[in-house]
Amino acid sequence: MNSIISSWPSVVRKFAVTAVLILPAFQCLAAERHALIVFGSQDPLNTPRKSHTWATMVTIEDSGNIREETISWMPAPGYFGPGMTMPPLAVVPGRNYTLDETLAIVRPYSIRIFGSFDVNAGLYHRFVARKNELEDGRYRYSMLANGTGNAANCIHAVAGLKGFLATGRLRGFSASAAVTNYFSGEFINRHRLIDDISQLIHLRERIANR
Repeated sequence: MNSIISSWPSVVRKFAVTAVLILPAFQCLAAERHALIVFGSQDPLNTPRKSHTWATMVTIEDSGNIREETISWMPAPGYFGPGMTMPPLAVVPGRNYTLDETLAIVRPYSIRIFGSFDVNAGLYHRFVARKNELEDGRYRYSMLANGTGNAANCIHAVAGLKGFLATGRLRGFSASAAVTNYFSGEFINRHRLIDDISQLIHLRERIANR
């Protein structure tokens, strides 16, 4: 191979060597897989104060390691309403919760899972950036937030990583379905459910044991 490359013109040789050096890095990046799971929870009446939308991004690294990042925006501890419900009118400090913390908070309610869906790297990077925005203290929580300003509810906290999503009176399962559809253009295959991701993170067991 080296003797073949050495016979090429110098410009071609430089390009070939550069490609050989860069290709493994691109192969490594391409091997990392990202999958999005959107969740909805609600009580039987889909009461606004008892509904929630959140999402988890699961990354499978080339090494086989698994990472989870979750956007689950709710009031900070001490600012919930009675029975860990959402405060209906107040703008309060917010906090981004992990998947397991969220499952514990919504324990009294039904959960619906949308996905998982393989997604492109662009959506993954925006997801992480949005999570960091929520965790750096610039946003507060408001159940009635409209997706603008420095207050957000759970729906806009997730959808905001792509832009503004008008959800009107949607909440609970229907709001989570709308968020899923909003992201669907960035699914690698929007009609393919990736069940093995749920198995890898033991999702069913975590929900059952919350």
